[in-house]
Amino acid sequence: YGDHRDLHLSIRRQRQMCIRDSVLATLAFVPLVVFATAISWIVLKEVSRVQLLTLVLVVVFGGMTIFFNDERFLKIKPTLIYCLFSIILLVGVFRKTSYLEALLGKALPLSYDGWMILTRRMAYFFLFLAALNEFVWRTQSTEVWVYFKTFGLTVAMFAFFISQYSVFKTYGNFKD
Repeated sequence: YGDHRDLHLSIRRQRQMCIRDSVLATLAFVPLVVFATAISWIVLKEVSRVQLLTLVLVVVFGGMTIFFNDERFLKIKPTLIYCLFSIILLVGVFRKTSYLEALLGKALPLSYDGWMILTRRMAYFFLFLAALNEFVWRTQSTEVWVYFKTFGLTVAMFAFFISQYSVFKTYGNFKD
């Protein structure tokens, strides 16, 4: 029947490889994002707010990934990021301003009411994603969590924006 310790050892090796691969990918990704931002600054003489936010998040959370070198941090990281985004958006809502508009206003022409609706919904959606990530990583295997993070969260984000069609249609200032 075999020894169950062999299976346990194999699972532990897979986890160690997953952590090592994530740290190695992060070690490569952080400098690439810094380089891409620098090139954008040199060539275009400007860096978009989205690109600047991406740079900060990648450097901070990438640095933490490398520093902690822990599977649990890799799994908690999406929860932390989604909670941070939600808090920032909700602070803006309570201040009667949309930080989402400040970030995406040029790319998505919506009226004030449209931005406030979208910002509120996105803040609650980020809280939902944070809770969902916590549920999945705490109740499922690492392999399931990796698939969820890679594909599930991406599909959820697309589905969210598709479900906001009525906001875009009602409050959008799109020219044909």
